[in-house]
Order: sequence, then structure tokens, then C-alpha cells
Amino acid sequence: MKKILTIVLSFVLLVTPVFASMPDGSNRTDLPNYGVNKKEARIDTTNMDKILRVPYVDSTKKIYDYGELLNAEEKNELLNLIGSFVEHTKMEVVILTIDLPYIYDIENENYAVDFYDYNDFGLNFEHYSGVLIYRNKNEKPYYGIYTFGDAQLYFDDSRLNNISDGVYSYYQNNEYLNGFKYIINRLTNYYDDGKALPNYYLDDMGYIHKKYTVPYGLALGGGAVVSIITLIVLVKKNKMIKKATEANDYLVKDSVKYNTRSDILTGSITTHYTIQHDSGGGGGGHSSRGGSSGMGHGGVGRHG
Repeated sequence: MKKILTIVLSFVLLVTPVFASMPDGSNRTDLPNYGVNKKEARIDTTNMDKILRVPYVDSTKKIYDYGELLNAEEKNELLNLIGSFVEHTKMEVVILTIDLPYIYDIENENYAVDFYDYNDFGLNFEHYSGVLIYRNKNEKPYYGIYTFGDAQLYFDDSRLNNISDGVYSYYQNNEYLNGFKYIINRLTNYYDDGKALPNYYLDDMGYIHKKYTVPYGLALGGGAVVSIITLIVLVKKNKMIKKATEANDYLVKDSVKYNTRSDILTGSITTHYTIQHDSGGGGGGHSSRGGSSGMGHGGVGRHG
């Protein structure tokens, strides 16, 4: 009997897929608001499954190596680098490694973004600003860099694609410490270069918008042109000037009509629209799209 039980248990272990490196959100069920403390994040039946699939974590840890890619010494080295970045930029850096079963590319992004949105990352910064560095080591490896809050303004798709190109060789050689360090250093350099999208701003939900402004000088010049054209029309309409053909031809006073007109000039005209692409990466440009929480984010991802 004992031998039969051993055989049965061995069979179950062989046929049952075990993803020890893939945590779930079962620890959220007893927490207020399921551990979601970002006031803009949606919590309802439409996304409850998304909330419960990511674990509630201590946001001060910064490195969540569920894929077991780093040793203790390497994590400590990265934590020092992350601390310097956070102090310098007032933005988060989160490293998430995992062994997530592959379905679609977008599922990698969705999991990474939900992990950031449903935990307390960026809670102490405006717009919950930060960057999540993601690595899925599964049979179809995937990696991404996702941006939140003001990080979208500094790290557009062009800059993120440049960083992704550079880190590829590190990932291929399993040099994860050097790869993560490379990403953080490049992010720091780009931050020091200034915003990649200086003419954009963020709304309360974390989506980027472009602001169009008309320079004051252009508005003033446009107003002057309109005034001149109006004056010419009035002159012709009221026959204020009569061509002299004889010495006794003069202006006919009764034909003059005076019209009062005031021009109000404004310094700028502002409109905006939302940039919202669904692509997970590639190409240039910039993007702002929503996760299951309803909050905006940017970023790129790719295989390798």
C-alpha cells in the first residue's frame, strides 16, 4: 500500500505544473481595499482577478526576484544603486523577475503594470512616478521597462528602446546584475539630459497630454494684421479718402463715420489630446496607455 501511494504522489508531481517562482495575491484578501492604497486605482468586479493575481509586497524592498536570477550580494549592490537613483530623481525603481507562463506579449506588460499599480510603489512621489524593470525567464523569455507618472516624460519610447537594445546582450549571457545596472545608469543619464517630452504634461490618472501654445509675439502680430485689414476695409467702405483731381477737391466731412473697436489679445492658446497607443514596444514616438487599474503608464517590451 505504501508503495502504491508513493507511485501516485510521484505521478501527481510529474503531471502538475508547478510555478514556484510565480507568486499570487492570496495574501491580499484580508487587507483593507485588498492592499491597494492608490486612490486613483479602480477596485471592482471588472479587475478583481487582476488584483488578486499579484502579491501584496513591502514596497521598500525594491527587488522582487521571483525568477531567482540574483544572489544576495548582487541584490545589495543593486539596492545601493537604486537608492542613489531614487534620491537623485524622486522616482521609484522596481526590479521584478518572474517565471510567468507565456501566453501573449501583452500579458507580460499587464502583469508588470498591475504589480506596480496595486502595490505602494511611488506612493511618496507625485503621480506615483517610477520605473519597473521586468524580466520573465520562462521558455519564451521576455523583458520590458515600464514607466509611471513623471517617468513617462523623461523616458519616452525612443530612449527606452535605446536602453533595451543595449541590455539585450547582458540578458542573453545571463549577466543580470550588469544588465540591471546598465539600465539604471542609462536612466540616470537620460534624466540628467532633461525631459524627452518637455511639451507634455500628466493628468491626475497618469496619462500624458500634449500642450500646444501660440507664442505671445505671434498672437500680437496676428492681432496687428487683423487690425490693419479691418482699417483698410473701413476706409474703402466709408470712402474716407477721395482722390484729388482739382485744387478744390477736399475730404467730405459728412461722409466720415467713426467706429469704435477694441482688440483683446491673449498671450497663448492651449489645447491638448491624449496619446494612447496599444503597442507594447518597437518604433519611435511615445505612448500612454491604461492598465487594469485604469491608471496610465508607458514603456516598451520585447523578446530575448
